[in-house]
Amino acid sequence: MNILQLNLQENMQIDDLLSSLEACFSSPCDSTFLAEARVYAHRLPERLLRKLNEFRCLEEGDGLFLLKGFRIDDDQIGPTPAQVGKEIDELSAGREGYMSILLSSFLGDQMGWSSQREGALINNILPVKDHEAEQLSTGSVADLDWHVEEAFHPFRADYLQLMCLRNPDGVPTVIGSIKDLQLDESTRKVLFEPRFKFLTDKNFNNDASMNDIAEPVLFGDFSAPYVRIDPSFMQTIEGDVVAAAALSCIIKEFQRSLKEVVLEQGDVIFIDNYRVVHGRKGFLPRFDGTDRWLKRVNITLDLRKSRAVRASGQSHVITTH
Repeated sequence: MNILQLNLQENMQIDDLLSSLEACFSSPCDSTFLAEARVYAHRLPERLLRKLNEFRCLEEGDGLFLLKGFRIDDDQIGPTPAQVGKEIDELSAGREGYMSILLSSFLGDQMGWSSQREGALINNILPVKDHEAEQLSTGSVADLDWHVEEAFHPFRADYLQLMCLRNPDGVPTVIGSIKDLQLDESTRKVLFEPRFKFLTDKNFNNDASMNDIAEPVLFGDFSAPYVRIDPSFMQTIEGDVVAAAALSCIIKEFQRSLKEVVLEQGDVIFIDNYRVVHGRKGFLPRFDGTDRWLKRVNITLDLRKSRAVRASGQSHVITTH
């Protein structure tokens, strides 16, 4: 994993930029700012921009980039929210929200889902009461099983961006790269065939019709494939024992190669959603305002491909039915 540690001078440069944005715009997801964010992103430190550009353009690595040392004031961000929703997700910790939009704008365009927090472009990742055992980003006690984000959807994100605002208990993020898997040729061939069905999760319960479409697990270049997989929300075509065996094989390979990364305050991890799976180890929530708190942004390289299911050319929100 490629890692960049910000220095004092770079943090001062970022502080000045974020202060100017807070003075000029009403919120990180304000449409006026979103339209200009890529321009402002080029005022980020050059070392950071070069690393982001390498992450986007080069695929020789494992599909991960970790930025460390972004200064966050624990008092200024306030308590970890108790609930999630569009308004609180996009407006809480506003300074960090502007940084999230700047970073993601350099890579591509932010995207949201109409059925997920009303299309919020920044999502708070934190524990919510009564969600402890759920396979959702608001769960806690149960492990969040590793997966490709929205594996079932054709317009899923190219990249995920996770900014750590706090993680007092050192809860690990689980990651696994397709590059580390050892799959024989016959297994790869099966996984490249449309013999697998991807199920929707609770955020997309109106899109159940997609569950009947058979898709491949691997796609792209046979020797260096992309992957779409979510073991908790997928199955093979009924009776297809060959596909079931291939799916079992790739699941075991991912299990073998998984790594844990403990994100610290000020860390931002960038995940290639076409090459890397991610999850989270379970933890005991505090529900006292000090719980683990991340900010997630879904990033697409081609917003145009979803134009038929967005309200306008300027909208970043994909309509799900």
